[in-house]
Amino acid sequence: MTVRVAVAAIAAAALAACGPGLEALHEGNVRFEHCYRLDTDSRIAPTHREYCWRDWTETYAYGQPLDRVEYARRRIVSLESGDVELVTIFHRHAQERVFAEVGAGTPPDAPMAAPAPTSAHEPPPKTVPVAKPATPDPAPSASDLPGAACGSECDKSLTECGKLCDGKQADCNTCREDYRHCMRRCFE
Repeated sequence: MTVRVAVAAIAAAALAACGPGLEALHEGNVRFEHCYRLDTDSRIAPTHREYCWRDWTETYAYGQPLDRVEYARRRIVSLESGDVELVTIFHRHAQERVFAEVGAGTPPDAPMAAPAPTSAHEPPPKTVPVAKPATPDPAPSASDLPGAACGSECDKSLTECGKLCDGKQADCNTCREDYRHCMRRCFE
């Protein structure tokens, strides 16, 4: 019987040793928050931010939630691709402070994230749903889109050139190249 108890104790100790320790989890959390803070500081070079996220994924991601690991990977990809946008954190208290400074108070359309509970044994009170606009914004028509007027001129030129191409009075490849150049000019 004592052999079984000893084997069970060894097995329990081995299983407990398989997962990340509390110290490793804490260090991973601290390093994640450090990298996240660097993403909000304009004085930090994007290459340094990318290095921080790489170091976190390679060294400290063990035992971390998968959403954090995925976030770090997305940040690495965006920083590699040249995205220098800073992560912005906007709290409701900061919004209220800005509105108070300009004398406007709290914005009327800013709902509370969650009302404070009245009792520990009851759910929090319901919030008032935010009213939707009565009329939705109309979808933009094709003529409202950027470069639409210029693009229609390019279409006309391609059509005219295509007629000449069909009559063997112009080279079809030239028509297509002229159209490509024309469309590029519309969106520059």
